[in-house]
Amino acid sequence: MAADRSSELGQIEYYTQKWRLVLEEFSRTKCRCEKMFHGQRCTNYRLFHIKGHQFNLRGRENFLEGPFVSRFLKALDSLQDELATKLPHFLRDSASTEDLTRELWYNAKTCGAGRIFSNRTCLACLSRTPVHTLPCHHCICDPCASTFNSLKYHEEQRIVIPQCPFGCEWQVSKSEIRRKPSEAGVRILSLDG
Repeated sequence: MAADRSSELGQIEYYTQKWRLVLEEFSRTKCRCEKMFHGQRCTNYRLFHIKGHQFNLRGRENFLEGPFVSRFLKALDSLQDELATKLPHFLRDSASTEDLTRELWYNAKTCGAGRIFSNRTCLACLSRTPVHTLPCHHCICDPCASTFNSLKYHEEQRIVIPQCPFGCEWQVSKSEIRRKPSEAGVRILSLDG
């Protein structure tokens, strides 16, 4: 019993640290400063905020001194605490992939996440580069596509996703993704002579 508790605590620590690293990286590269000046928002991201604020103002001073301003960074600590309190319950009562997909779809639909698009980061896992585009133009990575696969007997080259995981309404009944076979790769034909 003590070993199970130790294993669970290790998992919680692992997931909270990984979650924090992913969101820290997101805040460094994708999170814009929220400082406002003459109705304009600072254009710098946290990573490039070394020299202060920068604005796109014509005929005015475009630079201001000051630190990076973001409510997102302030919310990270409370979100991490909330994750640490909810994660043990989640790990104990692990839901099926279908339940998690349904919950992601419902939460995305209610909070309007379907309006967010990225071709640099998979919005389902926030950690990998997306490679598959859905009919609504959302992009997801290959492991997430496999997770959302609705085929009972998983085929290696074919994935069927019945609905957008971010709550979008499709004009088609399902999205079918065809993967390149694992044995297919780059080939070169060299003719000499």
